[in-house]
Amino acid sequence: MKARHFFADILILLIAAGAVFFAGWVSFWIKPGTCAVMTSKTGGIYPEAVEYGKFLWRWERLLPTNTTLAVYPLQGRSFNHQVSGLLPSADVYSRQIDGGADFSYNFDFRVTVSAEPSEILRLVTEGKITNSEEGLDAYLEMASEKAAQLVSESLLEYTDSTFTAPCVLSGREVPSLGSDFHGLKVQSVEIKTLKRPDRDAYEAAKKIYKAYTEELSSAVKDRAKSQAAYMAESDSNMRQLEQFAELLEKYPRMSELSKSGDLAQVIGQLKSIH
Repeated sequence: MKARHFFADILILLIAAGAVFFAGWVSFWIKPGTCAVMTSKTGGIYPEAVEYGKFLWRWERLLPTNTTLAVYPLQGRSFNHQVSGLLPSADVYSRQIDGGADFSYNFDFRVTVSAEPSEILRLVTEGKITNSEEGLDAYLEMASEKAAQLVSESLLEYTDSTFTAPCVLSGREVPSLGSDFHGLKVQSVEIKTLKRPDRDAYEAAKKIYKAYTEELSSAVKDRAKSQAAYMAESDSNMRQLEQFAELLEKYPRMSELSKSGDLAQVIGQLKSIH
């Protein structure tokens, strides 16, 4: 009987130990392709992301209703974006070409983005996403929009006319996507439609407009100098007339001089007085 009770006690202890072990085994509850952020009432956000296949046991899980696990998918999320517009000063430059020119652009992208577990943890800790899959999706969509903008800027600088759509670019093919997204990964950028302006025509029109503005600026400067000289001469003559009026008032006899000669003679007489 004693042996039977002993084995029964051992069995109960093993069952209890197993229950405690499984209750605290956090990563046991994580499915492949996902990770989780654990938050507890006693300790707040746990400083490590809970990952599938990476053992993690925490005593906080032993307390009923003490912890919550926010689960996030790790597979990439795809979003559609359109980027369109005009090159800088396109309206002005297009008028420099006979018949005008179209310097508008339009791109349709499908961008696939994913987040590493450490980045998801950081975003939750900093309050940038909520403890939900929808919160992560919203953040990834913003990141994909930024990626689409960066790719469009690269395409506008890329002058190879043989580049056509549809096509798919990997993150390795667009260097600017590497350093701007921290723990986020741009897996691919699909270019569904592509409309680019003629960059060579744009640069030619830009040079024509620059030459025109430089010529116009030079003409304006020359005109300003001529006008300034004329105004200076007019101002000098006006001062001489004012001085002559003062002399007439001071020497009334000089009034006969003003009646006998024209204005040039009067000004000449004034110069001789000085």
